[in-house]
Amino acid sequence: MKATIGARIIMVAKLSEGGNYSDGKIIGKLMTVSQSAEIAEATLYADDHLVDSISEFKKGSMTIGTAGISDEDHAMLLGHKYTKTEGMILNANDNPPFVGVGYYTKAKDVNVSPAETVFVAKWYPKVKFKEPNDDAATKGESVDYKTPTIEGTVFALENGDWKKQKVFSDDKKALAWLEARANISDNSDNGEVVT
Repeated sequence: MKATIGARIIMVAKLSEGGNYSDGKIIGKLMTVSQSAEIAEATLYADDHLVDSISEFKKGSMTIGTAGISDEDHAMLLGHKYTKTEGMILNANDNPPFVGVGYYTKAKDVNVSPAETVFVAKWYPKVKFKEPNDDAATKGESVDYKTPTIEGTVFALENGDWKKQKVFSDDKKALAWLEARANISDNSDNGEVVT
């Protein structure tokens, strides 16, 4: 774990049933991101003492705050219809798709002396978002920004993977690694198949 001093870009790509990513893109401008994991734990006692314990990932939650997400990207994330003439149409039968989600943080590696600036790319291979709240307020004596947040559930793939992370010394390499995960670059590990 590193001491984080910034976060940049939010990248998403649709996850197909075959395990490939498509329609990868950067959406909005990232302001905040938080992710937490729900862990199932059990302990086994025998002969009056602890003999084993287990902890397994059940699911995770992710909250992303942006300076704004376009209606087209909002529709893609939540399974809504979008056309240039009609805009976004939300239907009760819409079903959000599974997507891969990535971002990178600027951090300090304090395990070396002097501390080095690094970039930590993070990719969540299977996430499903839900419809966000729609908040607004009238302008008062001072200007107050109301920026959108969107929440999602993080799932594990069939092979158990639920997060991938890699540290880079250069932000361009961190971005390229995320683009490869989202299948939107010419990197050699493009189109990675997941299960």
